[in-house]
Amino acid sequence: MSSATVVTSPFAGCCSGCFSLCFVMQMPVRYKLLCWRGMKGLARGLGVQASIPDNRAQTLHLPCSTSCGRGMHCSTTPPTETRLGVTSSSETHDAAQSLTGLEAQLEALQCHFTWDLDPSSSKLFCLRDKLEDIGTEEGYSWLGHIYNLQGFIHYQLGFTDDAYRFFSRAAEAFRQIKNTVSDEAPWLVVNHGNLAWLHYHEGEQAESEAHLSKVKFLMNEYPSPSQEELHPEICAEKAWTLMKFSADKMLLAADNFQRAIRMQPDMVEWHTSHVIGLENALRHREKNMGADIFDKLKIAKKHDPDNLYLTALYFEACAKRGKKLKLKHGSWLEEF
Repeated sequence: MSSATVVTSPFAGCCSGCFSLCFVMQMPVRYKLLCWRGMKGLARGLGVQASIPDNRAQTLHLPCSTSCGRGMHCSTTPPTETRLGVTSSSETHDAAQSLTGLEAQLEALQCHFTWDLDPSSSKLFCLRDKLEDIGTEEGYSWLGHIYNLQGFIHYQLGFTDDAYRFFSRAAEAFRQIKNTVSDEAPWLVVNHGNLAWLHYHEGEQAESEAHLSKVKFLMNEYPSPSQEELHPEICAEKAWTLMKFSADKMLLAADNFQRAIRMQPDMVEWHTSHVIGLENALRHREKNMGADIFDKLKIAKKHDPDNLYLTALYFEACAKRGKKLKLKHGSWLEEF
């Protein structure tokens, strides 16, 4: 009988999206995303035996011949949070050790694959359609971020080719928006991180390591203005992504925008999105806008007067405060 791979995954709550066999067999470090229900369903789909120990860790016994097929077997000494063991030759063990090191580096990246974005399939489809409907006013400034998020969503939904396409479009969009032909810029860090994860998920270790090296180069070449913070471009993309992904993450998104603005205060769209995120968080919690946020709203509107959504928020906030408005010079709205 062939040697058996033993997969152990700690209980991690609800499984909102269990992935393919290739994903499971190649990414032991991501097993924490799967709950025991998801692992049981995976086992049933594979036609293998599965048991749920008392500690709610899920154990699967899979013949090695049913693994990814690319010779990418697991390590005998993985992180304590997840275990994946297999009897193998010393060469396989050395390769596994190298792969485990790669996994640790990937986990340290700042990108969509490490930001705990774990919605249901229905939410993913809804967000995918919503991003496609974003108008040009918001869409142009955030086009690179939109494509990066679309790439992540499409991969989670199982559309790998589309994911590659969107990640490629993201890099091109950043070059157009920033008016540069260079492939070396801090706003490409997240994109390369996403591609490093995508290639890794597909068993393409060399390509994954190449993008990982690119991330390291960019971070060394374009360090954050603050040693204690992520680069403002990374903070801003993370903030925008969290804001689009879930109402529960609005305050976290606003905090990331605030960090980005503190380091790079001249980015108008960051101010606008920061205020919108704060207002959405208050609306989600059914709370009224405080004076401090109202002041931020006025400042954001002043710097971004053509943003219709921001103007609508300003109208609404003024109405709730009983403030009177007048039109001045055809565009400015000021209080009496």
